[in-house]
Amino acid sequence: MDYLWTIKEVRRACGVPTKGVDADITGVSIDSRTVKKGDLFIALKNEKDGHDYIQKAYENGAVCAVVDHAIDGCPIEQVVVEDTFKALWKMADAQRSWGEGVQRIAVTGSCGKTSVKELLGSALTCHKSEGSYNNHWGVPLTLCRMPRDEKYAVFEVGMNHPGEIAPLSELVKPDVAIITTVAPAHIGAFSNVDEIMIEKSAIMEGLKDKKNLILPHELYVKYKSFFDVKPYTFSLDEFSQANSFVEAVQENISGQQVVAHIMGEMVSFNLYLHGKHQVANALAVLTAVKLVGGDIQTAAQNIGSQEAVSGRGKIHDINGVLVIDESYNANPASMKAAIDILKNRMGMGRRVAILGQMAELGNQTKSYHESLIPLLEGVDTVITVGDDMKVVFEGLPKNIQTVHYANQKDVNIQKLATQLDVGDIVMVKGSNSIFWKWNFVSRLINEIERLAPVRRANA
Repeated sequence: MDYLWTIKEVRRACGVPTKGVDADITGVSIDSRTVKKGDLFIALKNEKDGHDYIQKAYENGAVCAVVDHAIDGCPIEQVVVEDTFKALWKMADAQRSWGEGVQRIAVTGSCGKTSVKELLGSALTCHKSEGSYNNHWGVPLTLCRMPRDEKYAVFEVGMNHPGEIAPLSELVKPDVAIITTVAPAHIGAFSNVDEIMIEKSAIMEGLKDKKNLILPHELYVKYKSFFDVKPYTFSLDEFSQANSFVEAVQENISGQQVVAHIMGEMVSFNLYLHGKHQVANALAVLTAVKLVGGDIQTAAQNIGSQEAVSGRGKIHDINGVLVIDESYNANPASMKAAIDILKNRMGMGRRVAILGQMAELGNQTKSYHESLIPLLEGVDTVITVGDDMKVVFEGLPKNIQTVHYANQKDVNIQKLATQLDVGDIVMVKGSNSIFWKWNFVSRLINEIERLAPVRRANA
């Protein structure tokens, strides 16, 4: 298909009369800044009212707008609905129904959703969600953008509170669902990790025929009673009874060499990603490829070309200083994985951990932060940021050089960059509000680059 929608199809999906101008639509946007020529603009009301940006959407090339009231003098065709957010969901439901031939894979979990989605994007030629479009507007928007003649589509499904995953799963109606991990992420909204597991397992609510669920073998063993069907499992244990498991992993400077068994088929591939958790992610991906009928040998080679995503393990070599960017959010499990990558990374210099506080941990905030202290043994320098991280700063042994800042604005990035030498490895990890939204890593990289001539002159 050369078009994604027609205006008449948008009206039909939204349940409004199909009379009026018709035209092809080549894209769907809810942000006037991202509108391209031929797009449909849906005027949502959130922090800002999308109706105020229809002129901007028109200037950027929109051919139609979904609005909740007719706008006088609007320069483009209007589809008038009662509620534009509900219209987004109706359009998503219609596009899924009209593209029923597309095999859909839904990915949820406390950690690794985006990494698994990106690996699936490399393993399969497919439509996939952008960035972390995994919430109540991101998932339906990804469905609205799904070409009906696509072979595969991948959806990231997230949550912050109970009851959010089931309706998203029912909207996507996946052929395959993956639970990557279950950990105390957003536990402030739950009583315990078991409740998080219940919420994650709600991905089964829309799963076709209630089969083709993939999850870690140890999770299935622990929570077997949660499942009324036997899932497909994966494990890093060579002697596991999982459907997919690792035989050997060899760490190298560029990533990892992996030999694995995927549902009875042996594969060997390079993974240009560091950390055991990324090997587990690859097992989940290849299991999903097998279940949708893809060629896992080809898929295994394809994922070797996938680089880490910014904020989720991407490594920057800045004139001999390595910066590991793990700045996109943090929970106890992802923090442990990031620290492991830092400690296991080969290098001749110091290992420096810049750790921001973890959010949404509720009344267990202190204990979860304290649990990081023993993990940091072997790290040379630890810089902690945020009030909740102060317990880590105070609890670290004296052989580790430590610095604490109350907030990110207090961190002197220029001074920090001057203290880094060739061979040093720096890892940045913390909640979004500490580093990611403040562009901390980009600013640090810029300073390291700026100081490179000074280092060469002093060498």
